[in-house]
Amino acid sequence: MPFTGNLTIQANWDTDEITLENYQLKFELYKGNTKLATDTGYSRDSIIIGVSDSQRMKISYQVKASDFQISGDWKVKVYGSSKGKVKNIDLKMKISDGLFE
Repeated sequence: MPFTGNLTIQANWDTDEITLENYQLKFELYKGNTKLATDTGYSRDSIIIGVSDSQRMKISYQVKASDFQISGDWKVKVYGSSKGKVKNIDLKMKISDGLFE
């Protein structure tokens, strides 16, 4: 069902190793083969001293009716960290101020 509005995507993940270090991941939002938005950041709920909210992964995208003219499915691609392994990636998506057409 097509809609317009603000789409917000955030994520949590765990490191695969016993470490206090946290790794940034890169996330990309696609419709078909068209990249609409991207962000690199830290896990949303991890406890990291000195990391502000602006450094946490958050994609904010204003969905337009024209986005539904792009063929293909909505996708989120995740790119890992070269510093270590992560697991349990959990996406949280929210649509606000939406208007269904």
